[in-house]
Amino acid sequence: MFKKVQSETKVSQIARQILLAIKNGDYKPGDKLPSERQIADQMGVSRNAVREALKSLQVLEIVKARTGVGTFTSTLAGNKNLDGEIFPILEESKDLAEIIEARKAFELGFVSIAIANASSKDISNLKQSLKKMCKQAAAKNYRKYLSAGREFHINFAKSSHNDVIEEIARVLWGMTNSRLSALIHESYAAENLEESVEIHSVIIEAMKKQNVKAAKQMLISHYNELKDFLVV
Repeated sequence: MFKKVQSETKVSQIARQILLAIKNGDYKPGDKLPSERQIADQMGVSRNAVREALKSLQVLEIVKARTGVGTFTSTLAGNKNLDGEIFPILEESKDLAEIIEARKAFELGFVSIAIANASSKDISNLKQSLKKMCKQAAAKNYRKYLSAGREFHINFAKSSHNDVIEEIARVLWGMTNSRLSALIHESYAAENLEESVEIHSVIIEAMKKQNVKAAKQMLISHYNELKDFLVV
């Protein structure tokens, strides 16, 4: 049923094919989709790419995963405006897993510079960003929590006192401003608030103590958890 995927934006193309199958009536609300392995084999992609695509559709309330059973078309799918709402969201989105990998590699690359150059004001700015994150976490306002988290990472880049690093950070974070990316990040925050706040808190402490190793460990943990969320 599914065709080989040739596009560089594999995840959005995988999701699009599944959406088209639902739109065409091949899968009705409540129907079980083929297994991840079957979809991956038919499209010629990795199972991780299929999982990320299904996670995107799950966040968009098109499919619903049942642990140990499989993935089913959501009963809400029939009420969605696929052409006017869902397809455009997918079209504007880049592969989030690749963006996360890029952010991880980038921040690990400049963390030692940031720690060496960070001033007391820089540390204070990071603390203020974390305070905002905690406030929004307590209020369960995941959209504002994500905004405060973005501010934290931009301030992290600014603490390097290198204009190029700050500019690249803004570009990378700009790539996560798509509607789908925001929804996925909000979904992640909703399930991992406590861990996320703790990781950012430890990053600040590591910077204060100029502990590059600890800061890197927290960054790796942070981005690995976020990427794992996409494919589990």
